[in-house]
Amino acid sequence: MNFLEYPIMNYLRYPLLSTEWIIMIIAFELGIFFLIKYKRQIELLKKSQEFGYFLLFFCYGLMRLSRIISDFYSIDLLHIIFVNLKDLSMIVGALLFIFSLEKYRKYFLKKYFFSLSFLILAIIFFFVKTYNFNFLILFYFIIWIYFFIFLLFQLIDLINKMRYIENVTSEILKMLPSIIFLLIGNAFALDFFTNYLGLELRLLGNFLQIISLCLFFNFFYTHPFIFEFNWKQVVEDIYIMNKNGASLFHKSFTPKSTILDDSLVTGAMSSISIILKEVTRSKEKGISIIKKKGMIIYIYSSKYIIGVLITKDEIKYIKFFLKKFIKRIEMIFTNVLEDWNGDLHIFSPIEFIIEEMFPK
Repeated sequence: MNFLEYPIMNYLRYPLLSTEWIIMIIAFELGIFFLIKYKRQIELLKKSQEFGYFLLFFCYGLMRLSRIISDFYSIDLLHIIFVNLKDLSMIVGALLFIFSLEKYRKYFLKKYFFSLSFLILAIIFFFVKTYNFNFLILFYFIIWIYFFIFLLFQLIDLINKMRYIENVTSEILKMLPSIIFLLIGNAFALDFFTNYLGLELRLLGNFLQIISLCLFFNFFYTHPFIFEFNWKQVVEDIYIMNKNGASLFHKSFTPKSTILDDSLVTGAMSSISIILKEVTRSKEKGISIIKKKGMIIYIYSSKYIIGVLITKDEIKYIKFFLKKFIKRIEMIFTNVLEDWNGDLHIFSPIEFIIEEMFPK
């Protein structure tokens, strides 16, 4: 075993320092990316998830900065101070991240289950760090394995909410190795490993973290609509019509106390009628979007029916829902639609399809 001396001054100093700075910069950029997304989010859809991601990556960047100072630029007491600041910043970031995501989700029938249990583990971790250093590595792994378990729950939730979007499940599952690489890369920087296996292992861990962070950025940049799960607040009406324009089903999400502007409704329905005539004449299938002041109208035309969805704001996820929703209805009611006798009650089960397919 070779005990490391700080600051690191051997032949790996500059390769390690370079990769540490790269990781820190990417982490801060990811934090800024999520903060901008949170600020730009539609007010009706704004939740704290994106702010939670900002806190996580911002604190991760602070942790990397503290590690750079402690391992490369400080000695003795200053080194100890920044080592403790490194652990504190990452644990605080993880705790705030868990809390932000748990505001809208119960686990094991208890609000903030993961937040409270992670807080308890964090307190135990710092107690052990202060009074019993021998067990520190054990609690280090316990607390981050627990955080990994929480991330697995988030991935499962994400898959369930996005299951109606083609190929998204496989894209989400690709994030699992990135999370594992990030956690392993951080573990490789522990003195427990570097004392036995050398700083080369830490350098390898840094490269794993750079790859992981780049994959994270690519995923969230190319899937900007993954935080639009509460879009039920934006939807006002859903209409299902046959190709002749006859209404088969209608559901309104607007509170009865809300009075819509008659001119907006009239103008919107006129636009819908014009498009429906064009769709019926051309027999084309696909999504059409009408933008009116204070109102966005999505129209999807399929073989037998046309779906119309009216919202207060434009969000990308809705068009995927509308397409899958209409295809699901056609699959269930194919025989009815081919020879419909005018009975509207037969379409009442559509209400249950809406409840099933809407993100919870």
